[in-house]
Amino acid sequence: SYKQRGTDRASSDTNQLTPGSFSQIFAVDLDQYPVIYNFKSFGTTSADDYYETNNNQVGYLGYRGDKSILLLPVQINSKDLVAVYFSPYTDYSEITTLQFPDTIQKISFGSLAGFRNLAHLTIPFLGLDVHDDQARLGYLFSRLEEERNLNIDVPSSLINLSLSQARTIATDAFSNCPNLMTVSLPDTLISIGADAFRSCTNLIAINFPSSLTSIGNNAFENCLNLTMVFLPNSILTIDDDCFTNNPEITIYAQASTKPGSWASSWNEPSQPVFWDIIEVLEQNCFFITVNTINSKPITTIANHAFKNVAALQTLTLSENVLTIGDEAFMDCFGLQNINFSNQLTSIGSKAFANCSGLTSIVLPNSLNYIGVGAFKSTTYLENIAIPFVGSQRGIYSDVHFADIFGGLSSVPSSLTHVAINGGTIIPTDSFSNLTNLTEVVIHIGVTHVESYAFRNCSSLQTISFPNSVTRLDANIFTNSPLVSISLPFVGGGEYYDTHHVTDDGLFRFIFQQIPWTLRTVKIQRGEIKQEAFAGFTQIENIILDEVTAIGSRAFLDCRGFSSLVLPDSIQTLANECLLDTGITEITLPFLGGTADDFYGTLNYLFGVAKSNTLRKVTIIGGIGIGDYAFMDWDLLEEINLPDSITSFGDRVFNYCTSLTSVTLPSGMLYLPDTTFANCSSLESVVLPENIIYFGNYVFFECTKLVNIVLPPNLQSIGIYAFKDCPSLELITLPDSLTFLDNSAFYGCTGLTYLIIPPDPITISDSAFTGCNPLTFFLQRSTVPVSWSWMVGLGTVYVSSEWTLNDGIPMPLMGEEQYIYLQWGYRA
Repeated sequence: SYKQRGTDRASSDTNQLTPGSFSQIFAVDLDQYPVIYNFKSFGTTSADDYYETNNNQVGYLGYRGDKSILLLPVQINSKDLVAVYFSPYTDYSEITTLQFPDTIQKISFGSLAGFRNLAHLTIPFLGLDVHDDQARLGYLFSRLEEERNLNIDVPSSLINLSLSQARTIATDAFSNCPNLMTVSLPDTLISIGADAFRSCTNLIAINFPSSLTSIGNNAFENCLNLTMVFLPNSILTIDDDCFTNNPEITIYAQASTKPGSWASSWNEPSQPVFWDIIEVLEQNCFFITVNTINSKPITTIANHAFKNVAALQTLTLSENVLTIGDEAFMDCFGLQNINFSNQLTSIGSKAFANCSGLTSIVLPNSLNYIGVGAFKSTTYLENIAIPFVGSQRGIYSDVHFADIFGGLSSVPSSLTHVAINGGTIIPTDSFSNLTNLTEVVIHIGVTHVESYAFRNCSSLQTISFPNSVTRLDANIFTNSPLVSISLPFVGGGEYYDTHHVTDDGLFRFIFQQIPWTLRTVKIQRGEIKQEAFAGFTQIENIILDEVTAIGSRAFLDCRGFSSLVLPDSIQTLANECLLDTGITEITLPFLGGTADDFYGTLNYLFGVAKSNTLRKVTIIGGIGIGDYAFMDWDLLEEINLPDSITSFGDRVFNYCTSLTSVTLPSGMLYLPDTTFANCSSLESVVLPENIIYFGNYVFFECTKLVNIVLPPNLQSIGIYAFKDCPSLELITLPDSLTFLDNSAFYGCTGLTYLIIPPDPITISDSAFTGCNPLTFFLQRSTVPVSWSWMVGLGTVYVSSEWTLNDGIPMPLMGEEQYIYLQWGYRA
């Protein structure tokens, strides 16, 4: 029976109708999605419309509707619907689909005479009740008693019929119904009478349930379009000429050989019969496919094999199936899921045409041929994965993606996502004018995308090319408003000259005009050529994977993206490669032109005019930082350096007035002259243990530097190293220090304590000139005679006179006396 999709959404009241009011009946349109239809009221509660039977169950007497589909309710006012009568003289021609519930016990003669355009009928049985073993289809549609056993009044529109409770199909029950195409028989069926389906010339599909025990003579005679039947083991008798004059039929049987109880002439000798079916896949009473016959695999689904099997919902093809014939599943309106064989090589023309229930299709990569219109009028298809573009693998001239739908006008408007899983070329115009397409994913294997391949795809937002692509032609995306794109490289192909500007080396090469909608670009490999992205102000995000080089002015005037990560795969960076960008944050593989550059600077990358937006720099490689590397970059707030860097040039951070903190690489041994000079916002620096030398002016005028831990291996501090650092409060000179040069702490007015190591150390006379009175804590028992410069600078304590309290030196005396000592007075 037809599946009522979505019935779980209907409340229990949905099938309970109240006379005299508008009511909702849940209905399914076999060609559309499920909908809720409003039907007109049933009128008054008079006996003409509604009554209660003696057993307190309800008979449903009348229907006045205005829609094409009627699914009769199971209950009315919580009572089973058991009887139905539609006046034979009322016009119900609007209704094309009618379904009776299984609760029905009686159906009056001629009830369906007014349904002259009925196409789909689901009914429990033929006749007055389930025990009526003489009724024919004409019983339902005839107005005259003398015609009740004839089928002359059955409407020619009736093509699908499903019985849900019948036990017997009477003699001549469906004979001479030439337009009937599919019949579904229930598991309750025991016998099919003689001539039951004789001359049903358009019958293409019927199932035989496992309950069936007998089929009468000539039951399927002259069913000219019946191509396949499956006979279960339950059938004990088949009478003479059951399948006479069926020129296209193939018969499959579960029995290993013909049972002796079957008539000798049950079929024609010329008809192919396959015995001993090992495995059968069935769905909704309709035979779908057979895996093996006589231990031999089935490889082909014949032309028209399952055409118009509306009840079919899921199709699974075994790995043996290689080909699907023309129109094999055409008009299977209920088909929702297809599991294709991974060995399938061919799908015929219109094979799945009008399968409007499909929303997703994944075609196997084994396919070599897809017939024209194979998926025509798959009205609600949303996404499809194809093994190549067009109808035939390897043919790239004059092909279009729409060929498999029967032409551009037949591509479903619902189709928004396409995956291309194979093939090597995406031909010219092959996806052009697909105005509803929003995303295309192209998998590895494709090597060449030709011009205008995605022209006028006015809804296309996202596309991704695989790394296998080696060539991109011009103007691929003409008039396509992309939002994001992933490319294997920039331009038309692999190109390694970053010093010259050519059209095929530019990002715009694949566009006739860069769309203003484009925000995200990903480049997978290769080089970014000179001026490759110049002028593309709308781009907000650029992702570089395995890029190896950046050319000069590559991102000129690209002010839309705020951050950029240059990967460690990069080998060379050209001068001014980041000129005039709006970057606020950047990650660099190294500073300078190459990884072994000892002289790299930010000016080399951004130009002498500098960036007025850059705030954060992270360097992940390289071995050295050159002279003036960050000098005068007064907006820089954060700099992160890798441990691979072992040397700095002079004035590396000079006048970085917004820099607040820095952690230096662990391999550094020296801090050259003026490294952090004039970094007026610098508050803290983490120094590696291995540093042995501070040059001159290293922290000159770092006015916010509060505290600094000098490295344990430091040996020398140069002239004016900490000059005018007024926020510095405490300095502990390491044991390794041997020389403190002139004016090293000149003007450090906030410095109050100084811990001096025990070993001999040369301290210049002017080392602490300009400081307020200091307290010197010596880690030795006496004051050297050579340290006469201490006189007048503050108070001196030898090792026996002070101790450390939580890291702070404290004299061994009262607190009040100690306060006085800070100002040079000794008790």
